[in-house]
Amino acid sequence: MARRDIDAGAFPPDAEEKVSPYLKLISTSLDRYPNLIFLHQTLNFSRFRNDGRAAVLEFYDHAVERREFTSPVDLRNYIEQTAAATTAPTARSSGDSAAQAHTASCIRRLYLLEGLPVQYVELFGSHFRIDPYVFARQSRTANWESGNYIGNTPKLPSLRPALGSFALRYSELRLFDHGIKNYELRCANQDRKISVTRLKDRFDDVGVVRRMASFWSKKLDGAAAGGWNALLMVDPPVGDMFQVGEGAAAQVQRLSNQALHGGYIDFSPMYDDNDDDDDENDEGGSDDGKQTKGPLRTSTFDDICFYWQRQSAARLNGMGLEDPEVAAIFIKRIVASNWMLLIQYLNRILSMLEFGLSRRKDLAGFSWLDQGWSDVQSWMRRCAEFSEHIDSTLDSLRIPLPDRGGAKASSETRQGRDSLDACTGDFLYIHRRMLELYRRTETLAASLTGLISILESKRSLEEARSLKTLTLLGMVFVPLAFTSGMFSMSGDYLPGKRKFWVYIAVAIPLILAVFAIAFIITYWDVITAAARPGLDQGPKRREKPRAKTLV
Repeated sequence: MARRDIDAGAFPPDAEEKVSPYLKLISTSLDRYPNLIFLHQTLNFSRFRNDGRAAVLEFYDHAVERREFTSPVDLRNYIEQTAAATTAPTARSSGDSAAQAHTASCIRRLYLLEGLPVQYVELFGSHFRIDPYVFARQSRTANWESGNYIGNTPKLPSLRPALGSFALRYSELRLFDHGIKNYELRCANQDRKISVTRLKDRFDDVGVVRRMASFWSKKLDGAAAGGWNALLMVDPPVGDMFQVGEGAAAQVQRLSNQALHGGYIDFSPMYDDNDDDDDENDEGGSDDGKQTKGPLRTSTFDDICFYWQRQSAARLNGMGLEDPEVAAIFIKRIVASNWMLLIQYLNRILSMLEFGLSRRKDLAGFSWLDQGWSDVQSWMRRCAEFSEHIDSTLDSLRIPLPDRGGAKASSETRQGRDSLDACTGDFLYIHRRMLELYRRTETLAASLTGLISILESKRSLEEARSLKTLTLLGMVFVPLAFTSGMFSMSGDYLPGKRKFWVYIAVAIPLILAVFAIAFIITYWDVITAAARPGLDQGPKRREKPRAKTLV
């Protein structure tokens, strides 16, 4: 389904006071929580504040049904209707339609939010009393702050959101059909930076898009015990409109692109006895109207719906739907699969750089090293950042590292879950691979630094040879000039005159004397060592035999 731009006047005037409390809460909390400043600016002043869409997935014992919201008012009516049914499930009007009764019978819901449209954020935040920090995490993907006025400082680990809330940072790789020609590249439909790569004086055609996914959940109690509400926030599709350049020189251009290598690998089993034979729940269509078995991979929002709607009743019953964290199964898998694609891309880049240093007979052809060293430093910085991202993912998911006894603890806490939720091993594997890639960049940087040092030494030797040639020439012409000045080269000493031979007779021995003196000064240590062999060692002293001691 196409992404919608929310009408700024979607709410009627009399409802304006009802949709502002959450935004007011954020604005009045900035003194206490400065890390909400960026969220405050995004919701109030960003040009993307009205862009996005929302839907809900209703979990029943036999199927998962999707409902799309056409406007914030539609979402508000749905929330009010389901809230009334949850608090008083028996007090239903006899005039309720079958569809309303069916919806009211659902006690497990996963709300999907694409982007951060301000009116949807207001509704979700105020109704479910969500900590604004949950939305603040979703709004930022910056690795570090370039200014001094807006920060992205996380909360203390002891004050993190309760279990059932986490944020996942990952990257989406896009292949640009006509290449990339500028370092500064951003998505035009969202505030997401695209990292580009330079290899030997040219840009690589692959852009690394920074992405974020955030999850929040809360269990229900009372009459709806065993139920829950969950919210999953994802980024909009990349699209084909981009902001190229920086500052006043930036321009919006259309750049055709596609997912690198077709996108992440589908994690559904090839053969599944629990899958239905029909395709009624498959959504991966094409332009000619044919149905496909896999996700489109153009929108995380649609991919999540695709995976949930194709689950059979048998598989749903085996997932343990009483735990709200089960609703995050597929976003974890999608994020982990994108990480695997990034690891393969980084491995390719590093292998190309390493191959460029091998199979060389001499040091010729390394003119790219000065710039290559800068590129390797850039990749070392990125691998360090990626390692931090996956480390923060493990921390957010509360997955301890193996060296802290985490492997055993994680397997115990997830015992009895469906295999689709076995993401602990996936993220630990990704963490280990990212550390290995970072160590490879460190080794490569050290190798390039050593090679540059060798090249600089070679240049120094060449310069020394040039200076030696100039010195030899000086040793020849300086005595000639000295002799010429001494005789004043006038009268009978001029070339062709009677006493010119005196100049030659004096100059040539003087040149030979200069060379002899320079030779003796340079090789004095060698001459003295050859003239007195064994002098440095001295006479050998005869050692007295030691007396033997009887024990």
